Amino acid sequence: MSKWGKIRKNKQRGTWYVDITWEGKRHHIYQMPINGGFITCTSEANAIELRSIINSEIERGIFNPARYKSAKPMHLSAYADRWLERIQSSISSVTMHDYKNSLKNHILPFLGNEYLPDISSDKLKDFCNQISRGDKGKKNVLGCLHKLMSDAYDAGHITRIPKFPTVKIGKKAVIWIDKEDQQIILEKIQPEDRYIFEFMRLTGCRPSEARAFRKIDIRKNHILFRVTFDRYEKEVEIKTKIERTYPMIEPLKEVLDKAPDRDLRYRFTYSVTGKPYTRSTINRIWNKACDSAGVPRIKLYNGTKHSLGCQMINAGVDKDVVRQLFGHTSREMTDAYAEASPVTLRNALNKVVGIKK
Repeated sequence: MSKWGKIRKNKQRGTWYVDITWEGKRHHIYQMPINGGFITCTSEANAIELRSIINSEIERGIFNPARYKSAKPMHLSAYADRWLERIQSSISSVTMHDYKNSLKNHILPFLGNEYLPDISSDKLKDFCNQISRGDKGKKNVLGCLHKLMSDAYDAGHITRIPKFPTVKIGKKAVIWIDKEDQQIILEKIQPEDRYIFEFMRLTGCRPSEARAFRKIDIRKNHILFRVTFDRYEKEVEIKTKIERTYPMIEPLKEVLDKAPDRDLRYRFTYSVTGKPYTRSTINRIWNKACDSAGVPRIKLYNGTKHSLGCQMINAGVDKDVVRQLFGHTSREMTDAYAEASPVTLRNALNKVVGIKK
């Protein structure tokens, strides 16, 4: 007879189970792990096999009765629901949407039946290899799972965080245009809707920040970026959750003074509806203007924000100043602007190679 547990039958239910006392508590374990899931012991042979599995885990020091409970409180699928509820108030709606998508479409179908403490580095490697997304998408999915397991570790539910696979993302070239092309495009936008695009060109803010820009964030000597619109057109904090200050230069003041005043809260509104621009509306206006101007289509984000960053680097503005103005949390994005701006390299070479003897 095994050292731990007795085989018993539940006559009322017609099922078998292992009766075991562990750490002072008595447990009736009916479910046996098989192929990543669990089956109920319907025969004495099932229960004998289950007891052998339990004894093996006890000998290896990894036995935990919670692994076999029908509610499976520490299985990834059950824990994920509670985890999302706990973090909902501390993350943006965009991040929540991405986490739910990663869990539903990738993490739970592959690892949902796994007991959380049993997830190993090898299992994570297998999981990473089967994620049907590009490198950036894979990194986002793994980031979601790593956040979940880090929170479980901090809460004391698991004793370690397994090593996660490293996903390398190749650098993407920053796409941008110069002031001349920007001006050609802007001239194809009807005047009453042109102001918000001028605003983005001058400040380098995100399109969603421009659409949500409020009158109360206009000061005498500067403006503030504090809110944005999420994918549901709901006003939320900006991505970094740290407000950005932009100086009130004369061209910006002129745009703010001349833009039609149609709303009590927001400074820029669509001429057709009198309400803030939606994401689809503002992109449609921009794309149509690109086509009319004969300029190859460029995303609005690239045609304003990235373009201003590259233009500033080309003009010789120090990268730290650009980083501060744009609110970059790391130097990587600012460095990408410099790499995308060959004028800087040409000017540096001219200072040396172009010197006359």
